[in-house]
Amino acid sequence: MEIGCRLGRTHWGRGLATEAAQAVVARTRAELDLRRLVSIHVVGNEASARVMVKLGMSLDRETVQPGTGRRVRVYAMDL
Repeated sequence: MEIGCRLGRTHWGRGLATEAAQAVVARTRAELDLRRLVSIHVVGNEASARVMVKLGMSLDRETVQPGTGRRVRVYAMDL
């Protein structure tokens, strides 16, 4: 299962993505029978990477996004 979010620029840097993602992870653990969560960010978007690390995710791999050719990093965590 993939977790992700997008915020308008005026909302960046306020901890909103981290707070929302933490709530999703907690609810996923409590209510869903999932074993793994992943999240993907475009290489260079270090703010997104920091959110993933705060959640307890680790870098799983770097790959290319189909259709766009953009380099992306996949972070993952076992639940």
